[in-house]
Amino acid sequence: MNIWVCPEDRKMLVNMLWKDEKVEDFTARLYVKNGQIITCRWFAEYGFFNGQKCISSVVYNITDVLLEGENKYSSIVGDAQIIIMNVDQAGRILFINEFGSNFFGYKSSELIGYSLIDTLLPEIESTGRNLWDLYKDVFDNLANYKRVVCEGIKKDGQRVWIEWINNFDKDAVTGRTNIVTVGVDITAQRRSAILDRTNYERFQRTKILDDVIQGRITEEEFISLVESSGFRIVPPFTCCLVTFDFSDGRLQFSKKDSAKWQAWVDTAVDLINVRLGGLAWNSQRGIVILQHSLQTSCVRSGHCEATWAEKISNVMQDVFRGIHYRIGVSTMYTEIKAVYTQAYEAAKVGPIFYPEKKIHYWRNLGVSRLVIEQAKSPAGMAFIQDYLGPLLEKPSSKNEEWLMTLKEIISGASMNSMAARLHIHPKTLAFRKRRIETLLQVEIDDPEERLNIAMALKLKQLRENL
Repeated sequence: MNIWVCPEDRKMLVNMLWKDEKVEDFTARLYVKNGQIITCRWFAEYGFFNGQKCISSVVYNITDVLLEGENKYSSIVGDAQIIIMNVDQAGRILFINEFGSNFFGYKSSELIGYSLIDTLLPEIESTGRNLWDLYKDVFDNLANYKRVVCEGIKKDGQRVWIEWINNFDKDAVTGRTNIVTVGVDITAQRRSAILDRTNYERFQRTKILDDVIQGRITEEEFISLVESSGFRIVPPFTCCLVTFDFSDGRLQFSKKDSAKWQAWVDTAVDLINVRLGGLAWNSQRGIVILQHSLQTSCVRSGHCEATWAEKISNVMQDVFRGIHYRIGVSTMYTEIKAVYTQAYEAAKVGPIFYPEKKIHYWRNLGVSRLVIEQAKSPAGMAFIQDYLGPLLEKPSSKNEEWLMTLKEIISGASMNSMAARLHIHPKTLAFRKRRIETLLQVEIDDPEERLNIAMALKLKQLRENL
């Protein structure tokens, strides 16, 4: 039976024993037999018994003592509209007030005993500063960190700016230092201070992207304007476009609070610029990221594009926790308009054929790339009618069954595997195939007819979803 509420506590205790051969005043939460959780103070050291090396330990149940102290403390800080935390040198949260836990979107039980690194403190700030390194440095230079302003991260991934006032408490016996810190949310003030500048920069970036796509400025002028903003990009380029599903209930707030949504997106943009390089900004269609000079040795295979897109997806998962997004990825090319269009169409068309995937590559769309524009054209509709017309004339469950069967037949799989996917007997599949051939007046095994039917099915699928 695992008695440790937080498995990291056991690892920490073992590591401390291994290093110092004794541990004094170590606090951890444990499960007891009835399933309750208690808080214990641990004193342990290596010793010998009957000639064998062993660990001697004394464990005190301090749950009631802590509860009494916490009740007294809570009566003082319970109504305070500030964040109050007690954190040890290892980064474990020993206490957080109710306002603080609610502010970050957690219950107190989800934070107390757990590490700042796993909960409230992001590794990389949107400014590029490594906050995990900063936390370690705090204990080496206590005098320099009585006041700290840094980013925190809520449970849903939103970044917030907190001003912390720190008081350091060093235990005279163990020498271990804890931080009692008071935090104030300064997100609104910080955003207000930089809003005019970021709004202007955002407008300029969106405008020049639109200008180069619409042909109002040349590629050379676009690169020059971007470089004048402090970014250097050199062709060839790869483009990613991150899009969001605003029908998702979790994004309904974006219509009422566009500033909150914009701040969330800006955090993602800043992190991409800082952690991955390239050039990222928000546009009407989503977050656009331009990368240049990926290694040419892996361009043909698409490996570099895939690695880069996965890194972008990791940032999205970190920032937009639980929010649905798609990423369209272009091939590498010298024209910005071309790679942007590829990324947009990959993000739009990819989910039609591969709804289970988050990342969609232009190169993987295959022949669909050639017929996107034709899908809703009169010529495209005529093509669909020519090759699928009898199955579309009278919508019915039977016709839907024929269409589903036809898609399987065109896939080229074996009769047994197709029948298994359709949950029918292979003989039933053979009957359906003959019936479909009669309805369409074609021989499905004829290569040219098979290609035409496959194209008609793709056009139909695109037409229904674009």
